Order: sequence, then C-alpha cells, then structure tokens
Amino acid sequence: MSRDIGFVMDPLAGITPKKDSTLAMMLAAQRRGWRIHEIHPADLAMRDSTVSARMRTVTVHDDETHWHDVMDVVEAPMSSLDAVMMRKDPPFDMDYIYATYLLEQVEAVGVPVFNRPRALRDANEKLFTAWFPQCCPPTLVTARHESLRAFIAEQGETIVKPLDGMGGTGVFRMNPQDPNINSVLETLGYSNLERIWLERVEREVREGRRKVTKRAFELHIVRQTDSGVTYEDTIDHLSESEREVTGLVFALAGYLAHEVYETVPFMLLDSLEAIDSDRIAALVEYVEGFSEHLVVALLPEDAAALPDTYARISDI
Repeated sequence: MSRDIGFVMDPLAGITPKKDSTLAMMLAAQRRGWRIHEIHPADLAMRDSTVSARMRTVTVHDDETHWHDVMDVVEAPMSSLDAVMMRKDPPFDMDYIYATYLLEQVEAVGVPVFNRPRALRDANEKLFTAWFPQCCPPTLVTARHESLRAFIAEQGETIVKPLDGMGGTGVFRMNPQDPNINSVLETLGYSNLERIWLERVEREVREGRRKVTKRAFELHIVRQTDSGVTYEDTIDHLSESEREVTGLVFALAGYLAHEVYETVPFMLLDSLEAIDSDRIAALVEYVEGFSEHLVVALLPEDAAALPDTYARISDI
C-alpha cells in the first residue's frame, strides 16, 4: 500500500548526504514504495484552521553527488498526507516554534506528526537532561561568560556547547587555560558566519590496483540569515575577507590550543588588507593577551584605528 509522507526540513539540496539522517529515512520510505514530499518550514501556511504547504515530490538516491530529483511541486493541504516528519534542524528559534504550532493543527485532524510538536517545544534536547541529574556530569546552563569561566576553572576539562546547536557544531573541549576560539569570530563581527570547523575524515582512494585509506580534513562553514536560519556553505562562496578570517581562526586555534606561545612567544600578523580597520583593531586587542611579543604589519590607514598606546615603527 502506497503512502504519502511529508518531511518538514531544511532544503534537501543543502544537506550533507553521507551523514544526514533525514535522507536515510527518505531512502527507507522510498524502498517501501511510499511517496516522499519535501516541505520547507517557510512553505507552511494556514487559512483559518486549515494548514497547507508547497510540497516538492522527490525521488531520492543513495549517492553523495546526486541524492535527489524533484518530480513535481504542488500546493496541497497537509491533511492529504499519511504522516509528517518534523526534521527541521536548529536553531530552535521563533520560526521553529511557529512551525510546531501549525503542525499541531495538522495533528488535530488526525495526521500523525513525528515528533509531536508539543514535545519538540517542551523537551529541548540539551535541557531535557536536567530531569535526570543522577545520569549526568556536573552541568551549568548560563548566558554569563564570567559564570562559565568560573565553572571551567572549578571543573577543569569541560565540554561547552550551545543550546540550539546540532551535529557537533559549536562544541568545544576546554580547560581553564584554553581560549574560546569561536570568540574570534564574535570579535571580528562576521555575524553571517555562524560557525566554522574542520572535520577529519577517512577516504578510500585508488593507488594503482589497490585501494588505500587516507585521512583528509574537510572545512565546514555555517552561515546564518537575518531571520536566524542556518545553512552550510562551501569555501567557494567565501569572500576574500572571509577567507582571510577563516585562515586566521584556524591559525590562532593551533597557536593557542597547542600552547605554541609557551615555546614561541612571538606572533607576526601580516597581509590583513582584506579586513577592515575596525576589525583589525579588535583582532589585535584579542590576540595580544596570548603573545608576549606581537608585531602587526599594517597600512597607515589601518594602523590609524589602533589606540596610540601601541608602539609604532614607520621607518626601518
């Protein structure tokens, strides 16, 4: 018996197919002969108490280079579906909450919604663990940086993660001596760059007649729109300034996380022309606390943004 199943999710075209669990569910449904419909949260609508959506009927493939085809696009009532899977990724913002309100109306007319919209609102995957303290390590939830620093100093090695993150993004393993590298992004003020991180992966490659496994690093870039929606981008779309910031973040991460400053207490920042002068000044103020000797090569107009307290050499 064929069924129609709707997946409320971020754009299917933007997923990472090798590790996306929603795609795995779609593949399993398709193997059972079910029709699959991709629905973006922004495509949900409600007239009076009837919820409808713009649905993309898709065929999915277990292929990391070509994992879906859109077969049809229709506007239809959500009551026409046999089931709905709520698979929207964080952030858990007001757009997410409004989507759960609409899905509750869908649930009210008899369409099963997984997970239940009310449960998604009530059982935050990070905070729900507070109901089981006997199973958890010491835990602190706070928005105050000073409280967080005190907790890390008390506990020693600590895992820090955002409440609205997912997939391991924004997670840091810290000890009292470690800086929060993500604060470099905050310092530089690139609000559109939400998170960046490196993932070590293993790939099988052919060398002659045999296959060998080699390690590589993949760069992940997560952007955030003005409405709070996050999506993964590629390095090809980075501007020159963003590429420079990305390089700086990872260079500083290595310098600080591996305590290179204990052996080499010297840092030279050069070729920063792609970053505007205010951000350069913020960067210099941030890194000077980690390097005993900091030298920055700047154009005169960029140097003018730094306080006069810094020593300057214009002629050699």
